[in-house]
Amino acid sequence: MMEGDVDPNLERVATSFGLSILAVTNADQALRALHSLRPGLIVLQVSRLVNEALRFVRLVTALPERVPLVAVATSHSEQLERDIWQAGATWDLPDTGPNLLDQVLRAALPQRGPVRADQGGANG
Repeated sequence: MMEGDVDPNLERVATSFGLSILAVTNADQALRALHSLRPGLIVLQVSRLVNEALRFVRLVTALPERVPLVAVATSHSEQLERDIWQAGATWDLPDTGPNLLDQVLRAALPQRGPVRADQGGANG
């Protein structure tokens, strides 16, 4: 996630899967976090700092180890969608609608579904 507040739908769905949320301000900070946390999946919120988000996607896709990356736009633009795909995102979601995000996370994380509140756990 980069810049600003996490979209409420994105936060709700991500935490329901037990994913941790990390707020960073630029691509370099996000890459450092990636190296230290070594996640199995990245969900990137793309909103105001589009160039930094695209730079991060390019940096991630250039890494020797492949990490699936879901780019979630907070507002839809066909040009942004093309730019995200060209940068190398595994999935590009046109908005933070919870149903679509839930389906993509289920596909990206087939070994686990949403975590019930009484199950706890924060993976990611």
